[in-house]
Amino acid sequence: MESVKLFHPKTSALTSRARKLSRKFWNVVCEL
Repeated sequence: MESVKLFHPKTSALTSRARKLSRKFWNVVCEL
């Protein structure tokens, strides 16, 4: 993930969104 940011700074926003989505996903899984 870090390497992607270094090579493609523009994707930083996408990675942040992916992290937020992953957190929500794992939160739902834990609730189940």
